[in-house]
Amino acid sequence: MPVNSNAYPCEPCGLLGDSQPMRDLYKLINKFSTTDSPVLIRGEAGTGKQLIARALHQQSARRLQPFIVFDCQARAHRPGQTPLFAPGCGETNVHPLSGSVLQAAHRGTLLLEQVHGLPLDIQEQLLRFLQRKGSGEVDVRVVATSDSDLAGAMRKGQLREDLYYRLNVLEIVAVPLRERYGDLAMLANHFTQRYSRENGRRHRPFSQEALIAMGEHDWPGNVRELSTRVRQAQALAHGNQIEAGDLGLGTETLVAAPLGTLQDYKHRAERQALGDVLLRHGGNLSTAARVLGVSRPTLYRLLHKHHMR
Repeated sequence: MPVNSNAYPCEPCGLLGDSQPMRDLYKLINKFSTTDSPVLIRGEAGTGKQLIARALHQQSARRLQPFIVFDCQARAHRPGQTPLFAPGCGETNVHPLSGSVLQAAHRGTLLLEQVHGLPLDIQEQLLRFLQRKGSGEVDVRVVATSDSDLAGAMRKGQLREDLYYRLNVLEIVAVPLRERYGDLAMLANHFTQRYSRENGRRHRPFSQEALIAMGEHDWPGNVRELSTRVRQAQALAHGNQIEAGDLGLGTETLVAAPLGTLQDYKHRAERQALGDVLLRHGGNLSTAARVLGVSRPTLYRLLHKHHMR
């Protein structure tokens, strides 16, 4: 049976976050883990697509069976690796699954990372396998990921349209970090505690300048970028706090918000205040309410108003 959604954030799966997009994601994972249908996970690089796939596997009835990751782009250019299908199976009497990754994933889950990178002949074999699924030869749940424009790949002839629809029975979109309002504080504090333990260094809090810089950064590399910057900062920091420079960020990049009505200014100021206080106090709602001088119900109302929870 699937794990109850109240079990999240799911640190063993690597998923952390309490924002509305993450809550919606946890619900999808719970729902999709009860079926063996293929899942396509789309999203920008660094958004945790493999972690989502692992969570699907860990909550499914297959959790005690293999979870195998096959990088479709890397394998296309790296000879000597275990193939998705047996080489030369179309020209000989070799069974197409003999010694293959699919055979190794029997009864478990196979994650096809960057599925658009598969050569077209392998795409055809994969399509045939998915069409035969249930024939009893190999029992595998297939999950695929991509950070590319798959519609564009189909137009260019790089991805078979029929394969796309076979894989996209169920779809999950991994939300970028910049849209996960309220999660930055939780993630930043999680990473700084984790890397301080790993490196045997004392835990350092973030300075006010560092908090502002993180809050204003767009995070094009998403959670992976945040993790890397915090790890770097833990190694570089020498003072009592982690500074913006330790993170490779600076407040000099801040730009003024576009002009608007007085109500627009009030709305932005209110949202900025909520974000700053939550980031400063690690997402602790009781402390944030006290610092802002509002009750907890009022804070909840404001967070919902600004889609931060």
